[in-house]
Amino acid sequence: MRDPYFEWFDHWLKGQRSALIDEPAVFYSPRAWVDERDSYVPDDWVRVERWPPPGTSPQRLYLCGDGSLSADCRGGASRTYRYDPHHPIPSLGGRNMLIDAGPRDQRPAQSLPDYGLIYRGRLTPT
Repeated sequence: MRDPYFEWFDHWLKGQRSALIDEPAVFYSPRAWVDERDSYVPDDWVRVERWPPPGTSPQRLYLCGDGSLSADCRGGASRTYRYDPHHPIPSLGGRNMLIDAGPRDQRPAQSLPDYGLIYRGRLTPT
């Protein structure tokens, strides 16, 4: 199976030729973050030269004081959290060369004291 991370490192650190370098820079799934992601496997990956993709318009979103993510925040209280670089907040999953890619359930980490701030919102395609 092709691993773009190692191809990238091979090109830039070892000087090995890689087809990856000639491909468009942005690789995304338009539906990768849908609410039904437990049953959805992104199989609609697209490559484009720049972000946002052609034919779309940027959408400005705000982190609101009530913990929501919205295109329109009206007032609301500010939020704070304690930052301690000696006790970083863990993240479960992701892509870190040896960890499988993709979203993971973050609820175990979110239940820790002083987890940080969480914002929730529903994004709709423009």
